[in-house]
Amino acid sequence: MTTEATIRRVPITQLVPDSANLRDHFEQEDIEALGRNLLEQGQLDPIQVFERGDGTFDLYDGERRWRAAQLVGIDTLQAIVVERPSAEDLICKKVSRALQTRNLTPQEELAAIQSALEALGIQSQPSEWTKAARRLGIPTGLLRDRMKLTKLAEPVRREFEKGDLDLSAAQAIGRIEDKNRQQEVAKFVQDNNLNTRFVGTKFIKHLTQNPTAPVMEAYTSALAEERGMPSISKSKDDEDLTSRLNNILADLRRSVILIEGAGREDWVSQLTEQGRIRDLERLAE
Repeated sequence: MTTEATIRRVPITQLVPDSANLRDHFEQEDIEALGRNLLEQGQLDPIQVFERGDGTFDLYDGERRWRAAQLVGIDTLQAIVVERPSAEDLICKKVSRALQTRNLTPQEELAAIQSALEALGIQSQPSEWTKAARRLGIPTGLLRDRMKLTKLAEPVRREFEKGDLDLSAAQAIGRIEDKNRQQEVAKFVQDNNLNTRFVGTKFIKHLTQNPTAPVMEAYTSALAEERGMPSISKSKDDEDLTSRLNNILADLRRSVILIEGAGREDWVSQLTEQGRIRDLERLAE
């Protein structure tokens, strides 16, 4: 067995990258910059490896340095050879280190937490998540928030994983149980470029409190609350007023979208060319 502090120079051709690395994306510019730094300053920190017994080594920590060394023609890297832990301990150590160094994207972060809970056999046991969070060295709230993303409908989760749906909005949408409803809400949030704070604190709350209400109705109610408007009574006496206010708010929202579209497509210039700018001037008086 190798000892904890064994250090040696290892040819990079004998290093095998971790196929289960929690990071699945490496920025080329970042690797190039690291390569230049290795040439100018030398290797400041050794990588960590596990001995495989056949003359090769599994990379435990240091894939960026390994990639950078290859790029700039460095033949060997200084490595600390550590004893391979159990599979369970290994995934927990990897996840803990990656989360604490904060070098993962939200998508990679979720995959890392999921892999740790799977390794511990408690992914479907939320009552055990607090102990897991302590073992991983992260707040329990962070772990639970990220795991809300596993409840997303597959199309919604793909939008999140592509980076087209913000983390906070995705977590909030994960509180909605109905998968079809999630997709409808995600599309509404993306189409209208809604503020993520508003989505998390107001919009989703109204949707979960009124699970059968149309999305636009939930939106207008949330918008009214956001702007400090009095809550609208649902009594029979006020049904007409509620309907009118909701319609007004919906019309206002559609108007904003229309105006934004007009700006993007330069409708005003087109109207000018057609000699109808006077109609707009009349409206502004």
